[in-house]
Amino acid sequence: MNKKEQLEFETLQELLKQFELSLAQSETIRFTEDEFESIIHYYLQNNQAQFALDASEMALILYPFSSEFCLTKADAHIELGELDHAEEYLTHNFKIDKTDIDFYIILSEVHVLRNNYDKAIEICKEGLEICRENLDELYLHLAEIYDHQGEYEEVIPNIEEAIRLNPLNEDALYLYSITMSILDKVDEKIVFLQSLINEDPFNDEAWYFIAISYRELGMYEKAIEALEYINAIDEEINVLGDMAQIHYEAGDYTKALDCLKELETEEELESIDYQTMAKCYRELGNLHKAKVFFKEALSIDESNDDLYYELANVYYTEGKYQAALSLINKACDKNKELAHYLELKADILIGMNKLDEACELYKNIILLNHSTSYYISKFAYIAALKFGLEDALELIDKGIEDNQHPSLHYHKAVLYFIFEKEELGFKAFAKGLEHDFPSHTILFEKLPEMAKSRVIIGLISDFKN
Repeated sequence: MNKKEQLEFETLQELLKQFELSLAQSETIRFTEDEFESIIHYYLQNNQAQFALDASEMALILYPFSSEFCLTKADAHIELGELDHAEEYLTHNFKIDKTDIDFYIILSEVHVLRNNYDKAIEICKEGLEICRENLDELYLHLAEIYDHQGEYEEVIPNIEEAIRLNPLNEDALYLYSITMSILDKVDEKIVFLQSLINEDPFNDEAWYFIAISYRELGMYEKAIEALEYINAIDEEINVLGDMAQIHYEAGDYTKALDCLKELETEEELESIDYQTMAKCYRELGNLHKAKVFFKEALSIDESNDDLYYELANVYYTEGKYQAALSLINKACDKNKELAHYLELKADILIGMNKLDEACELYKNIILLNHSTSYYISKFAYIAALKFGLEDALELIDKGIEDNQHPSLHYHKAVLYFIFEKEELGFKAFAKGLEHDFPSHTILFEKLPEMAKSRVIIGLISDFKN
């Protein structure tokens, strides 16, 4: 937070203090219209709708013909769940300016919350015919309604119109970027964003979202170049955090750390920044520093279950199973249905030689609709250790039959070879080639020595020919 932002924050806090004191004493304090707007918008943005309603009503005592405060009062009623009251107030209030886009946005929101999307869309389109200013916000709201319904193809033309009207509308660019990614149209997204940049090379918002797009495609150098251009446009815009994320994804952990260390000299790091630092140190093999920074991230964001998982993973790698188990239990307590959390817990239990509990966890994973060949095969290997070959084969056969996972034939072959049943192993491998040739490398990943087997080489050769 810079000095200007700090001053604005302190001023707002003083206004809120004065307002709440006057409310407690049943007094009306003569704030300016701008001050009331700041107070009301703060309460609306921070889920304090009753205060927003009280402030709007106090403002209307002093400014009875203000359309703005009539609209914020209706908005507060919506936030309080009083939809009928909000609709009646909006439609029967002569003081509201019907050329104000907020009228149509707020009224349409009443119908969105009732799941009456057709009526909400109708209201927005009516507003587009009547209003003359800030139409980009109304097109954005219309696009958001289509987004609520999952009608992504309808989102695009409306959001593109919002961006054409205001190429710096960050919310519109964000929704456009997300929607095009959902539709798997990242290349088209880049073309559109590049057209905005061609019209205005100083559009830092367009540069930012084109950087994100290049990142999605794994074009990390271009993503970094776009972020560097933003910094050239305005040195006040700090892109070091984004650069660090991109360098991390590109596997350049040292550069990612350099970015974050530089960022730390300029502003207070957030939890996500410390998490990225920790991941970089983990990848570089410095597990001590990885633990330090995962803990730092947790001190800022204690409710983040993923951080408990990541820290547990580090302790597991070190073979400190009891500490790892304590942490993964916290992650699982917060989110009981994430397969990779349960998988790590199972691996920790295996490290503690608690195979029965590990098997139970894998049963839960598969029951939670995570019955992929990966989890079935892992479960089968554990079952083989604990209960023997027959139980493991039963799991694999069921996975092949119920879930149509032909790659499991190769895991079946691995188990046969481990238990020295070579003929059955070769037959299972041949079955795998018949149903899923590309996955045959599973055998070599699990048992590298089998890549030299003349029988295996012959089976692969026969299949190719």
